[in-house]
Amino acid sequence: MSTQESIREAVARTAEDLVDGTLPERWALQGLTLVRKRARRYDLVGEATHRALRFANAALKMVAVRAGRFEKATQPPARPPRRRRAA
Repeated sequence: MSTQESIREAVARTAEDLVDGTLPERWALQGLTLVRKRARRYDLVGEATHRALRFANAALKMVAVRAGRFEKATQPPARPPRRRRAA
């Protein structure tokens, strides 16, 4: 594969990711990976980062539970089939 073909594939993949919205998600996850690496250290910044990740994780767990409840609550009810009028 030539360099030009690999560049085309990378550009096409990036454009596709932008269209379907996965590029910002991928960037956020890569950023969180870097933050987690920093939180493994036992220095002042590592401790603060670790606490921030614990706080964010607890908040996201709570949001996920609430979102699940709202998803169930907003589920439209089942409807009986419509009756056809006699012509």
